[in-house]
Amino acid sequence: MFYGDVLGLPCIHEDHRMRAYDMDGNGVLLFSQDGQEPMHIAFSISAHELEEWQQHLTDAGVSLEGRTQWPRGGVSIYFRDPDGHLLEIATPGLWKGY
Repeated sequence: MFYGDVLGLPCIHEDHRMRAYDMDGNGVLLFSQDGQEPMHIAFSISAHELEEWQQHLTDAGVSLEGRTQWPRGGVSIYFRDPDGHLLEIATPGLWKGY
């Protein structure tokens, strides 16, 4: 599974309705099994982890769709999961509170 194999998130529950992933003790990422609409999901990382994550995704065969340098200093990289959901890995400095 993409979220476990590529992003390293352990699946903590799976049934006919949903799949749940542990977010390193900071929350749970839930996916409905019948979801039809594409989503945009952002993961926060520290600034020093960005290049390592970008290389990890490239090594895993994930195509990066873009990279944005934000006015407050943060950086985001964008890619898609196998179901077409837009994923973002973002460093601090995107918004006033992050």
